[in-house]
Amino acid sequence: ASVTLTSSGSGAGANAGDYNITPSAAIAGPSTNLNNYDPNYVNGTLTVNPKGLTIKADNRTKTYGSTLILGTSAFSTNGLVGGQSIASVTLTSAGAAATAEVDTYLIEPSNAVAGSGTLLTNYAIVYSNGTLTVNKAPITIKADAQSKTYGSLGVLDGTKFSIISGNLFNSDTIASVTQVSSGTPVTAAAGDYTITPSAAVAGPGTNLNNYTISYDPTGVYKVNPAPITIKANTQSKTYGSLG
Repeated sequence: ASVTLTSSGSGAGANAGDYNITPSAAIAGPSTNLNNYDPNYVNGTLTVNPKGLTIKADNRTKTYGSTLILGTSAFSTNGLVGGQSIASVTLTSAGAAATAEVDTYLIEPSNAVAGSGTLLTNYAIVYSNGTLTVNKAPITIKADAQSKTYGSLGVLDGTKFSIISGNLFNSDTIASVTQVSSGTPVTAAAGDYTITPSAAVAGPGTNLNNYTISYDPTGVYKVNPAPITIKANTQSKTYGSLG
């Protein structure tokens, strides 16, 4: 009717692997006399399969031009038993370098290291990628001060500008900036006018899509008074008369 079966692999704490199933103590079924038999017990096999474990890299962000240190702890797990743990995971991403352009990149986990009391052969590990988002670096551009003389046509120099906040990275350059000012016409009166910059043009090898560009409209364009010389004409009078 039954056979006693025992195995050291049956407990919840048994590690993954193959264990003997040992049969013994057969109990006769109805109308059966086991004294008529000489039982030969043959072991079976209990296979403890590794438990599924997912290790997922955390999603991260950084700004263009900065280097992201990925470390070994930015991950989550799903499937660990009891108080078992993963101490560290190797994390790699092409987006971590300072030169990585604005985009999304995979963060790839690998080479998990077991925490205290954890045996990784008990797990079938599946690594799940995270996402690294490289955001644009902010910069603000302001036109440098320029000037002209009243009565002349002003020509603004698009290469005269400064980055007043933020930085360009990775040897990036800006070749020129469109500049306009109401002080450039010939008729513009002497005084100070603002210069409004816009439409930056990238220098060689520079992708301005890696930047969020703001323009400061407070650059100064100075129209200087035109110099003139005034001389009195030669005149005369007779002595004793009022000139």
